[in-house]
Amino acid sequence: MRRAGTPIEISPDGTRRLQRVPFTERTFAENWLQELIQEHPTLLPVDEIRASIGPLTSLGREVPTTAGQIDNLLVDPNGTLVIIETKLWRNPQARRDVVGQVIDYAAALCQLSFDELDHAVRLVNGDCGIADLLGGDDLERQQLIDGISRGLRSGDLVLLVVGDGIREEIESIADLLGAAPHLGFTFGLIELAVYDSSASSTLVIPTVVAHSVEITRTTVRVEVLPDGRLDVKVAALNDEDAAAPSRRQKLDAETFAHHLSGNVDPATLSDVLAWRDQVAADPRLRVDYASKSMIFRVRPVGIAREFTGLLIEETGNVSVGWLHQQVTGVGAQGDIATKYAAETAMLVGAAPPTRYPDTWGDGTGDSGWVDLAAALARRAELTERMLQVADELERSLHN
Repeated sequence: MRRAGTPIEISPDGTRRLQRVPFTERTFAENWLQELIQEHPTLLPVDEIRASIGPLTSLGREVPTTAGQIDNLLVDPNGTLVIIETKLWRNPQARRDVVGQVIDYAAALCQLSFDELDHAVRLVNGDCGIADLLGGDDLERQQLIDGISRGLRSGDLVLLVVGDGIREEIESIADLLGAAPHLGFTFGLIELAVYDSSASSTLVIPTVVAHSVEITRTTVRVEVLPDGRLDVKVAALNDEDAAAPSRRQKLDAETFAHHLSGNVDPATLSDVLAWRDQVAADPRLRVDYASKSMIFRVRPVGIAREFTGLLIEETGNVSVGWLHQQVTGVGAQGDIATKYAAETAMLVGAAPPTRYPDTWGDGTGDSGWVDLAAALARRAELTERMLQVADELERSLHN
């Protein structure tokens, strides 16, 4: 069972335990939560739920759909849409209802074209559309439009429920996720704990409670009705229809190694596994897995948050990205991320990106994928550079 400690505040006047502030309609209501997310989307540790996601930009609050109004709608530079439902958890039944509601929003969103979604965004932003909110040149705008359009067609969305005091009732959540087999979404629960601090300030601590599998395999039946309209029915594959599991889950070490072995030679695989074991042995680093990749995470001493150092895809591709968002999100110096990206790009021969200075190797901007062999040739330097980031973050956050 997840347990959170109580933060302490250290000042020249001494040390004191901070008191958690309960969410009530008189203090922090759902409207306050929505405004907080609108103004500070980097507060949400979404990269812990989907490692490839980039810096988030708000597309608005109360965005209308046929299923109701989405509390907060966000997007990253690749066009990944993030749907957020905020909830105070005083009512235990609300935990189940709110999960169903956010799935309904996702289903409604996937019925829209980009132009229809852009119209909904303009309704809540004074006729300011999606491309206007994110800026960029014509090429970047077209890439954004293409990314959002792909996500709407495939259901590749991120669904978040954000609230106070979320409980880990994963079984009931899984039941609700199974009711939406046609969506390839990622689902997450994020708890925001609020503490009173000195000088009438407030400390907000986000925590990822859990995140789901991604539902990917379905059957689609299309029937022509007598009036000429098409009737489309979507359902999950049953055991007789599918020899493989119907859900793409977060990988484990064995499964990742198996997938990678089909894309690299045995010597390369052996080197990767040896590198993984070296990383896992250092307390300032940690090996994690997503649905398609192995992630080397940076763990500064005395800091509760982890940071993405390097991603190795099961295909053999390697990337670095979005560290700037993670670093600045905790109040550290942003140049820690940009220097890390620039120096590691030089190590592996990656093209320095021009659009996002903290990103290389993920196909974003001008930077293409980096082959695993290039990273392995400089693995000692890459590991040392990640450890330097851990030390730099520790100093930056403790000063």
